[in-house]
Amino acid sequence: MTKDELAFIISTRIRALRKRHGLTQAALAEKIGMSVESICHLESGKKLTKLTTLLEIAVVLEVEVYQLLTDRPEIAYEEFSSDMTELLLELQDRDEAAIRGLLQFVKSEK
Repeated sequence: MTKDELAFIISTRIRALRKRHGLTQAALAEKIGMSVESICHLESGKKLTKLTTLLEIAVVLEVEVYQLLTDRPEIAYEEFSSDMTELLLELQDRDEAAIRGLLQFVKSEK
């Protein structure tokens, strides 16, 4: 999975979940302390965001963080973790450390 593919998946999931919760971009932005412009960029897939921001978004949208990172949100954590392990093998060291930290955090929150 490329960075652009991941950005597309995250943007699609956030937009769909935001709408399902009846939130506008402005309302989501206010709840997590971001600008509307940042939410717009995130939902358009133009940029990725910090992992801490994904956590805040997940809390507001009442999902697990890993569910924002996959186009198959119904999958179990174990299957997702296996998929992420394969992805980690293809990443640069800096990216790998960030994703490993996220996975550890998600696992500890279970």
